[in-house]
Amino acid sequence: MQNYELIIILINLLIISFAYLWLYKRVAGSDAKKLAKYDLLSSCVALFISGIIFWNSQIIFEIFGVEFNWFWFTLVTFFIIELPFSLWYFKKYDVWL
Repeated sequence: MQNYELIIILINLLIISFAYLWLYKRVAGSDAKKLAKYDLLSSCVALFISGIIFWNSQIIFEIFGVEFNWFWFTLVTFFIIELPFSLWYFKKYDVWL
């Protein structure tokens, strides 16, 4: 893994940690529609920050042997990192109901 990949992973981890551990319980609670809206906003923030850093770069990012540009690498890693956080949040705040 190169430093560039680590930068995007850390950006995603910081945004997801902030969102699921502090923001969502204050603004969305157990409302799935609000949660989806704020989650979309969180992923857009991750894409915006990654875009500022890597826009117009020809850097190739790789995960699981598949090559991506910065945009798709940010989305894929965001989803992978977010999955355990969202499952935990859904269980803790009864979002499933």
